[in-house]
Amino acid sequence: MGWPWRIYTVDDEAKHLRRQTLDRYAGYAQLSAFAPIVLFLLFRLSLWTLKKFEARRGPYNAVPASPSRKLHRQSPLGAWEARFRRLQWWLEDDVVFLGQTWGRKDEWVFGLSWASWMMLLSVLETGDDYFHVTKRFGIIAISQLPLQYILALKSLNPVAYIFQSSHEQINRYHRVLGVIVYGLLLVHAGLYSNYFVKMGLLLQKLTTSRAVITGMIGIWAFTFLSGTALRVIRDYSYRIFFITHLTVAMIIPPLIWFHAHSSRIFLAEALLVFLVDIISRKLDTVTSMATLESIPGTNLVKITTSIPIKKANRFRSHPGSHIYLQIPAGSRPSTSPVSTDYLVHEFLFNPFTVAAVDEETGAITLVCRQYGGPMTSTLKQLANKMARQDAAQVPLAIEGPYGVPSYFPRLSGGEFDRILLVAGGVGATFTVPLHHALVKDNPSTKVQLVWAVRSTGDVGWVLAGKDGKAFTGNENVQVFVTGNADTEGGQGADGEGVELTVMNGEHEFKHQLMRPNLKKIVDDVFHHGSDERVAVLFCGPTKMGRDLRNHVGVWVRKGKVVFWHSETFGW
Repeated sequence: MGWPWRIYTVDDEAKHLRRQTLDRYAGYAQLSAFAPIVLFLLFRLSLWTLKKFEARRGPYNAVPASPSRKLHRQSPLGAWEARFRRLQWWLEDDVVFLGQTWGRKDEWVFGLSWASWMMLLSVLETGDDYFHVTKRFGIIAISQLPLQYILALKSLNPVAYIFQSSHEQINRYHRVLGVIVYGLLLVHAGLYSNYFVKMGLLLQKLTTSRAVITGMIGIWAFTFLSGTALRVIRDYSYRIFFITHLTVAMIIPPLIWFHAHSSRIFLAEALLVFLVDIISRKLDTVTSMATLESIPGTNLVKITTSIPIKKANRFRSHPGSHIYLQIPAGSRPSTSPVSTDYLVHEFLFNPFTVAAVDEETGAITLVCRQYGGPMTSTLKQLANKMARQDAAQVPLAIEGPYGVPSYFPRLSGGEFDRILLVAGGVGATFTVPLHHALVKDNPSTKVQLVWAVRSTGDVGWVLAGKDGKAFTGNENVQVFVTGNADTEGGQGADGEGVELTVMNGEHEFKHQLMRPNLKKIVDDVFHHGSDERVAVLFCGPTKMGRDLRNHVGVWVRKGKVVFWHSETFGW
């Protein structure tokens, strides 16, 4: 089978018809983004209809052991719901190859499906016209830029709102779409380069053609962006990726603007999205004075800052939310605008979960661990400076709140019979406020908190808070100390000892010098009843979260109704 496209010259009328076809298929590609949204809304409408129908038959949710709930589980509808839950769980699993994770299965399903659709739109009605198919790949790729920018939005993200998710979850598809766009542009650039090489025009075009020069710069910019987006680069230096990402995102629109005038409508849409995001994030950012203190015996820094009551209420109503923190000019290690210590903070917006909100003053508490990066190192320096010099408060820029808690089902409203919260290290800044809110909202809620820490000092920020006494006096709170026993005076990380430790001379709590047996903890929660509905929420190290998910997955495959949420960070 030969090459299906030929290089030939066409008249002006044929060029006009080709342009109309190119614009039409670019419109198809852009409007295609509404298809998944419409399907999801129809799916939600179907679920709502089913719930209304079931509600008329009686509230089978009320009692886990009720006959009506058992009958529902054994009904055809219940069987289909169980299959759907298993499919949904499978899609949310990681793809593991050669010991490395390569995204989640739903990302691969979306990516392969969307890439196939874009490829189909790139070749339909191109005939044997080489230039038509070459241009089609380019304009199909550019038609996806507005969607690409929308998926990257932190504030006012309509896709996150429709899918009842957070921008962190939607950002996964931003990365997948970025790979697809880059692949389409590579084909576009490769086909044009092939033509110029065959005609012996490459060097001439690279020096005289504005379209070729801007196109070549653009494809190399995309290549550089894709290279720095690799996990090995991001793990080595997230700053390199972030700065490159931001720079390329700003220079690509003007490059394409001068490269192909037919794509300008898509660029205008993308730039509008970009500007709206910047403005909305600026409006949602406040600079407030903060107190920083190091937590003794740890590399943790506690940050307390007062914010406007209206903003504090948003955090109070959604415990477990997070903010993006930036260190403004007045708090940076260097005051020179041209120094590295100053400039690096222009590009740093680190996420931190709000660990507590003061009901009276509206002050919020953040806890971070120093990893050696510029942000946490600067925060540690500021905390040490305050301790040595009894310095005044320093200004910090707070943006948010963000996160998926605003879309959680009502955990304490009877929808779930049991709730398991699991945290590792500073991941407790997510689970502890959730635990406090659940117990406060409904004291009869069956909620269990499991927290693994390196040392007992890591628990200090909770004990020092207003809810410290309630935390230590709750028998459903388990703390596991995994650090070296020499620092704890106990039996070791793998021992079975239990100690009674006095913290801050005020509170005492039981902790176990061992790693938590996640399988036993999960099995104990799910063994209570075959029809109980369980919510499991996790925040902590990636490996710990993966192990926990594997143990919960066993029960999902048995037909259990499970709500799962993981806020994972590197440790």
